[in-house]
Amino acid sequence: EKTLEKQQVIFADMKDRDILSYYAYDDYMAVTTLFMRQGKITFSESQLHPLQGMVEEAFLSYLGQYYQNKPLPQEILLPEGIEVGFLEEWLGKKIIIPKKGAKKALITMATENAQIHLQNNLDKFLKKHDKTIGATEELGRLLGIEAPRRIDTFDNSNTMGKNPVSAMVVFINGLPSKKDYRKYIVKTVEGADDYHTMQEVLYRRYQRMLMEQTDRPDLIVMDGGIHQVNAAKEILNSLYLDIPIIGLKKDDKHRTESIVTSDHREFELDKHSNLFFLLSKIQEEVHRFAITFHRSKQSKDLFASMLDAVPGIGKQTRQRLLMRFKTLEGIKNASFEEWKEAGLNKNQIEALSIAFQKSNG
Repeated sequence: EKTLEKQQVIFADMKDRDILSYYAYDDYMAVTTLFMRQGKITFSESQLHPLQGMVEEAFLSYLGQYYQNKPLPQEILLPEGIEVGFLEEWLGKKIIIPKKGAKKALITMATENAQIHLQNNLDKFLKKHDKTIGATEELGRLLGIEAPRRIDTFDNSNTMGKNPVSAMVVFINGLPSKKDYRKYIVKTVEGADDYHTMQEVLYRRYQRMLMEQTDRPDLIVMDGGIHQVNAAKEILNSLYLDIPIIGLKKDDKHRTESIVTSDHREFELDKHSNLFFLLSKIQEEVHRFAITFHRSKQSKDLFASMLDAVPGIGKQTRQRLLMRFKTLEGIKNASFEEWKEAGLNKNQIEALSIAFQKSNG
């Protein structure tokens, strides 16, 4: 409170400042940023990170990433003991390391906030870490590879061979990265042919990755056993890609039982391990995403085929109805007035009404 009282007067210069400090304990470091805007502290944020190497180097690394895509304030205040020469050169800005006075008090406040954040959140952070990054580290040790930071997972979905689709979900550091999810409408395979469906989709995915030079996965996970793994391996070989592949083999009750690898090793999973829970989560997510996409496509196809037979309902009208009512059932349950609001004329409304009456017939 005293610091805040002082800064109301001392920082009448109305400058924007970031005040950053840290607190380290064991193998973890908390970083707090106080944001001063127009001479007043407006808010703060604290983050907890695993600590690798020297704490000062880890703090500088954090700062480099933190300001990579951020506009710089007029002043940046850091605690003593930090070698800021390289950071100043990289940012093109002088860093202030206060020794005394109100600015030093702000550094102290940030340090105390970081300590409190670490003490209050370490247990929760460790549990989350064990379930995410810890589980990927366990997977890496099991397979004899580096802990896979990015994992691509694939699954197919169809109904009796109709409307075949595939989906890819991505987990980064053990957490879903939904912006990287992808949906695939199968183009070259007919019927329920998982093997060739998976080959088509993987070829499209990783050929595009090579052409566009986008991030490549550290591990590919197939929702299935050695059959799906072999399908993936053939495609990666054809593209000259060396990426580890595993399959998730299920028991007779359709529960994840073990990992199979492209060199035909098999690892039974401990049902109580963090790795099992992570792989189960990945499997559930890709299955959910694929099923949701399949049902959506199936609904749209049903929607289109039903409305194709209605006189006066063309492609643009179908699109308007789909945008407004989402599903065929939604259109069916709408009133004449709602159809009119959607842009249908009298003849279209009459034709649509007759079509639905016949379908109920």
